Amino acid sequence: MKRLLCFAMLGIICSLPCAFAQQEFGVKAGVNLNVNKTYEMYDSFSGRSTTAGRRTVARFMGGLYGSFHVANNFYVQPELLYSQQYNMIKNSGKADGGYWHSLYSGKVDYLNIPVFLQYEATDGLKIGAGPQFGFPIYTPEMVDGAPNILESMRAFDVGVAAEISYRIRGLGLGVFARYSEGLSNIAKKEKGSDKNRLFSFGLSYAVSELF
Repeated sequence: MKRLLCFAMLGIICSLPCAFAQQEFGVKAGVNLNVNKTYEMYDSFSGRSTTAGRRTVARFMGGLYGSFHVANNFYVQPELLYSQQYNMIKNSGKADGGYWHSLYSGKVDYLNIPVFLQYEATDGLKIGAGPQFGFPIYTPEMVDGAPNILESMRAFDVGVAAEISYRIRGLGLGVFARYSEGLSNIAKKEKGSDKNRLFSFGLSYAVSELF
């Protein structure tokens, strides 16, 4: 199912040049800063209350983008990104008259596909927002005794993202800053909870400037 959804999104991206006159394509790379929620948890078996979360982790992101002019100062910009992220999944339950909780945390790599509707406010300065579709594909480490944090995660994530970017005309070099917020619970079980929240900053280069 995950592969079918991935191929469907790639098909949409590849078909865009047929619908719009291509204006720009290139590469981008930068850093992700995860924003994790602070969890207040009480374990009735141990009688202890703990606070977990609120950890900032910086990781790499990068990939391809295309920008297509649709009308006046408006553009559609789909992207295909390899995004290294950090997730924390809280699980809790009730058993034998008491409550238990656990917190799985670790580095998770995603394939993210954001699609922005952009407005060019001034020459080279664009502001955009749109949906983002994510697929967790890999975790590089063992976490908290769990064999793989992916086993606790859903195979598909839906969110929204907003970005501001500026590109120097003629040079092809640009900068961007964005925030993305997950709308879906990434934990498989209803008792688990977490959402993706990311600040991302980086550089872009319009390869189309070379042609």
